[in-house]
Amino acid sequence: MREYRILRHVTKKEFLGSIISDGALMGDYVQRTMDKGYISFESNPTNDTLLEVFHILKDWEGTELFELIFDGERLIQAGYEIRPTINGVSYIKEEIDHAMKTKGLREVSHEIGDYVFINGNVPLKFLTSSSKKEIEKWASENNMIELEVKSTLYNWA
Repeated sequence: MREYRILRHVTKKEFLGSIISDGALMGDYVQRTMDKGYISFESNPTNDTLLEVFHILKDWEGTELFELIFDGERLIQAGYEIRPTINGVSYIKEEIDHAMKTKGLREVSHEIGDYVFINGNVPLKFLTSSSKKEIEKWASENNMIELEVKSTLYNWA
């Protein structure tokens, strides 16, 4: 059985308000049509290569990125299924290399953790404590109500 200790999801800062309000990453908002409601993650990242190139792949500004780090073990304990495929279809990291090469940049897929997917919604309560702190900081800087943000992150009812 594979270990999924850490799952990294990279998003755009402009989406954070909605993600916090929803209390989760929502499969309904997935932009890649081929993902069909599955949220994609980098499994067990060992470096920041994905963060360094993600904006290039998406044609975003580098300052627009925000990483969300989830505790994969807690997700599994709560019954979430972390899958290496979507409906049996594997997504290969070499698509990253293809995008990089078309922009005249070096291949980096060998430095990035494997793709994994979770179908549906992934609640923010499964973020690591350091990731929750980063969200709290962002929310404070963007005038979100602290109690509501903490309630979402720590699942206070």
